[in-house]
Amino acid sequence: MLNEMPKDCDSGCQNNSTGHPETWRGYKLHIATADGDIPVAALLSSAAMHDSGAILPLMKIAPPRVTSLYDLADRAYGSTISRDESRQAGHVPLIEHHRRNGEKIEFAPHDAPR
Repeated sequence: MLNEMPKDCDSGCQNNSTGHPETWRGYKLHIATADGDIPVAALLSSAAMHDSGAILPLMKIAPPRVTSLYDLADRAYGSTISRDESRQAGHVPLIEHHRRNGEKIEFAPHDAPR
């Protein structure tokens, strides 16, 4: 997976949440942290790579370094594949869902407080 990640400096442009264009050039640092924001794994990718491409490699790098019960991520990292991988590792996936067709999938009541 690491060999397939784009690592070259690149640039891109997209509209932000207010509709204004934002441009970037460079790299993106993806970090897996433990409680207290202690970094346990990190990956550097091209700036234009979508965040969801980094979650699986991070989920493979972190376990030998720490014992964890949950995989917590915002919706940029969300996918069915990442949730399935989390469950297969014996973790609880707390990965926010994207809105699909205007419908937001909420966390289960027992997972929401986490």
